[in-house]
Amino acid sequence: MSDGVWKVYEFTWQMDATLFWNRFLGRWLRGTEFHYPERPENLPVLKPPQNWPKFNPRNLR
Repeated sequence: MSDGVWKVYEFTWQMDATLFWNRFLGRWLRGTEFHYPERPENLPVLKPPQNWPKFNPRNLR
């Protein structure tokens, strides 16, 4: 549980958080336990942001 890259995001709208979570196959951390809730059917697809810089893993160091 101590390896990898952790990111925390805050959203104003719950639907935005749900779409982001669904797009990246996220999981919820409640306390010290991970939860893998079922994804709702017919959930719209998260649109990628326009003019977003391309991901470069070397920038994570």
